[in-house]
Amino acid sequence: MITSRANSHVKAARALGSAKERKQTGLFLDEGEDALGAALAAGIAPVEAFVDDDLGSDRVAQELAAAGARVLRCSAGVMAALSALAHPSRAVGVLRA
Repeated sequence: MITSRANSHVKAARALGSAKERKQTGLFLDEGEDALGAALAAGIAPVEAFVDDDLGSDRVAQELAAAGARVLRCSAGVMAALSALAHPSRAVGVLRA
């Protein structure tokens, strides 16, 4: 479980808040179980997904892993650092544009 905001995966995902980074990598962040579920339904699997380990997100973690995403379980503090929302999502995905 990732508990540090200094983790290399977390740093790389947070960097996607910059338009320059998104353009260079061809990746972007998508937040929330509903948004990631819609991406999966459309046949788009995240490259990597961060899931809040504290909130019992087993179902969404299993769905993301089954679709081929690398699922990283994180603490609530890390999820808050990844989220751009007032109330952090239980799942954040890194998707290819």
